[in-house]
Amino acid sequence: MVKQIVFLVLSAMTMEACSTEQNTMEQVRMSDVVSFGCTSSFSATESRPEYYEAEMAKPTLMLISVDAKGVAHFKVKDLQANCAVTGFRPQVSSQDREIRIVLVPLGDPTLEADCMCKFDVRV
Repeated sequence: MVKQIVFLVLSAMTMEACSTEQNTMEQVRMSDVVSFGCTSSFSATESRPEYYEAEMAKPTLMLISVDAKGVAHFKVKDLQANCAVTGFRPQVSSQDREIRIVLVPLGDPTLEADCMCKFDVRV
């Protein structure tokens, strides 16, 4: 009888261990990164003032879509930087169920340039 009770307890513990869900998040990876160069540029001294102000006022957009396989695709559109920047390199990390994407400027963003560029980046 003791053997049967021990067997039942062990069986119950095994079944509970098998049915307990543990959500583990896989390491986030990037693929198919496309950084489009300067898609448009404008300057405070060379552009019409109303055009320059309108371009500076436009927000940067981030579009997120998920395909049928559950893969997320990110597109950052109209990201502004001075013309000394040649593009952006994305870095991605995940922690506490959050995905963080940081766009690191390529070139020297501290260099003063008399123009601004708009960039698109797709991850």
